[in-house]
Amino acid sequence: MERVSLIDTAKGLSILLVALHHSNLKNIFPELIEPMGLFRMPTFFLLSGIFFSFAAPPTKFFLKKTNALLKPYFVVLIALSIINLLTQNEMLLWYLKGMFWGNGGTIQWVALWYLTHLFVLFCSAFLLCSYTPFLKIPSLFQWLMLLILLVFGSSIIDLVYNVPIQLLGLEVNLPGLPFSIDILPMSLPYFLAGYLLRATLLKFKPNVYYTFMTFVILITIITFTDAKLDFNERVFQPFPATVLASICGIYLLISFSWICTKVNFVANGLQSLGSASLFILLFHIPIGGWFYNYSFSYSSSDNWLIFCSLCSFILSFTLPIIIKKGVASSHILSLLMLPTLNKEKSA
Repeated sequence: MERVSLIDTAKGLSILLVALHHSNLKNIFPELIEPMGLFRMPTFFLLSGIFFSFAAPPTKFFLKKTNALLKPYFVVLIALSIINLLTQNEMLLWYLKGMFWGNGGTIQWVALWYLTHLFVLFCSAFLLCSYTPFLKIPSLFQWLMLLILLVFGSSIIDLVYNVPIQLLGLEVNLPGLPFSIDILPMSLPYFLAGYLLRATLLKFKPNVYYTFMTFVILITIITFTDAKLDFNERVFQPFPATVLASICGIYLLISFSWICTKVNFVANGLQSLGSASLFILLFHIPIGGWFYNYSFSYSSSDNWLIFCSLCSFILSFTLPIIIKKGVASSHILSLLMLPTLNKEKSA
């Protein structure tokens, strides 16, 4: 199953880049790690769209995505709210409001914004593909629509972000719309691109010329422009350079994933990360942060700093794999954290 292996490997590599972005290594090697933001999340959205299907009835589809994405999100954050209430006596009402608002500016573990937004992304794609003629129009017009969405999204990306508003007598900055709906025009084109390119990506084989050209273009954009992409912080600028850089980065990441599939132990490792991507997403920040803060307290030398950063990064994606295995072995934890499989009777 090499074709599926490629996608699983690419998912593992993508979640590894997410953990790297949130590690202290980014502060030590910012010139190397920061530019990866140009294609890190776009690749995640594109990979999510590859196996998108809207064949199920609407109710079944929405319940399935709620089960897979929102259930672990709420279980983890409700558990955190209870812990905070017992240990820190925080304002539970504000914490719960932030949890239901569901974006990076309102929740304690920032990376979990991706789960709520991915839910919105799947539901939006379902509605678009099921109830509009999008998939029936010529391919050229489909891609033109995705480009228009990107142009529109880039022009309004910070329209409702960090805008001061009055709430319950207090002035607060609006952290975007609930479930990051305001960035949907930016994320949906990448997701739908994955769906439209599914056949091509499943039989993908890198072209040496394209690989070289995309690498040169990406390095040129990084070196000579201020291109930056951060969905959570509502940054997508400048528009043409950022889109081009994301496309080049996606091609290079998938090409590198294809190479990794040819080395068994590397492919197996990355595929293990891909299969545990939910748990890495949930726990990589607290695990990496806790270990770094604990170990760094012993010394402040530069070498020790690098060592602590590297160890915390490794633990941030290896321990969640162990956590996943522990959850899978527990019936109660499986019900709380893992998608519930529908056991249908055979006809």
